[in-house]
Amino acid sequence: MVNPKPMPDQPSSSASTIRTAVVCRLLGGLSWLTRSFHSFRGRWRLMAWLNRNWALFAACGQVTVRTHRGLRMAVDPFEFVGRHIYVEGVYEHECTDLVLRLVKPGDCFLDVGAHIGYFTLLAARAVGPRGTVHAFEASPHTSGILRENITINGLDNVQVHEKAVSDTCGVVTFYTSSRENLGRSGMLDPGGAAGRALVPSITVDSLLPQLLKVKMVKIDVEGGEMLVIRGMDALIARDKPYILFELTQEWLLRMGTEAASLCGHLKQRGYALFRVNARLERFDNPPMDQCNVLAVHDSAEVCQGQSV
Repeated sequence: MVNPKPMPDQPSSSASTIRTAVVCRLLGGLSWLTRSFHSFRGRWRLMAWLNRNWALFAACGQVTVRTHRGLRMAVDPFEFVGRHIYVEGVYEHECTDLVLRLVKPGDCFLDVGAHIGYFTLLAARAVGPRGTVHAFEASPHTSGILRENITINGLDNVQVHEKAVSDTCGVVTFYTSSRENLGRSGMLDPGGAAGRALVPSITVDSLLPQLLKVKMVKIDVEGGEMLVIRGMDALIARDKPYILFELTQEWLLRMGTEAASLCGHLKQRGYALFRVNARLERFDNPPMDQCNVLAVHDSAEVCQGQSV
């Protein structure tokens, strides 16, 4: 009998699979601790370690977790927003608290740049069955996860618009960012975009006849905020909603405008502007660093220095 030739050494795919499973299980266990228990000693150090070593999450696929507010969400722990939810159970604490404090049962909430639906779900729970949420997300991939998250929470008061929001109705170029930060997708090329496509665009004002009185508009569209706001002047005049938006001078400049123009546009319409921190800080000169801003018309309900 002829002995078979020995096979050359090959890396064990099964060993690699086992290592990946162990790493993902470990990351999942640590993240469950930080997500579920918010007051144990060492939590912040553990979260810092998880965020520093975010590349380890690349091997982990989409998982469904429960947020600090009791909502269930399908997230990708490797992606920026998904990782915050996966590790912390919450995304943007101060903005979360603002939405829950200002949005009431029966209200109408617009989520422009809804991404995977964190604020959409919060608002849908807050407005209840008598209220309505309109979620706008142009990315077909991301809007699919958004719809999934709406479904798994049993919400039937959300209408998804798979369109970009701008100052005109038509077609715009939409850039899809890479997996680690899909929230950077938008009408501004983030550099190294994973893809781009032509997508339909609408203005908020084009929906005005079908919108109930709007209580709050949240805008996070990676530099396109001025376009969205210019396209909702009629809504502003009619409803004077709270407007919660991200302000990033660098991205606004690349979109052909600037923070001063955006803030001036709102001030001319009777809005006071507050930087969102642990306390609301009113400003006249727009910040040059990236921050979240709450615009309040006739700021009687939200005052400077008030805790979020």
